[in-house]
Amino acid sequence: MKRYLNLGILQMPIDQNTETNLKFITTQVERMMDNYHRPELIVGVEEGICSREPQPIPGPATKALCEIARKFGIYFLPGSMAEAHPDLDEGRSYNSAPIINPAGEIIAVYRKICPWHPAESSVPGREYIVFPIPEKKRRSGCKSATI
Repeated sequence: MKRYLNLGILQMPIDQNTETNLKFITTQVERMMDNYHRPELIVGVEEGICSREPQPIPGPATKALCEIARKFGIYFLPGSMAEAHPDLDEGRSYNSAPIINPAGEIIAVYRKICPWHPAESSVPGREYIVFPIPEKKRRSGCKSATI
């Protein structure tokens, strides 16, 4: 197996409605997978999943994203979302990017370390994320939510 990695970049308009964003993501990934050079890793945009409706990870939005990764057998960093987390006070959230493997499992969550204040009100994360891509004998990582 070759060690290069076919990468797909998902650009999108960002809607305030999570369902609208998930529908767009699903349609665009399906289109990418119809091409001759199918991506093995697809990366999305900051706050492209949901920005106004904080959700837990795992949760309803990530369940749909995990299904996309499983269906196509891809690594998926679908973008970031407002994450509701039990360690945070009511009304606070992280700007988080779930990292999903080809089996459709969340293998890590990157929480943006340096939110741009004052425009971003998200709580800073605490760690960089590196995840394995064993099929390629490689590792990849996140150090910015602008992925």
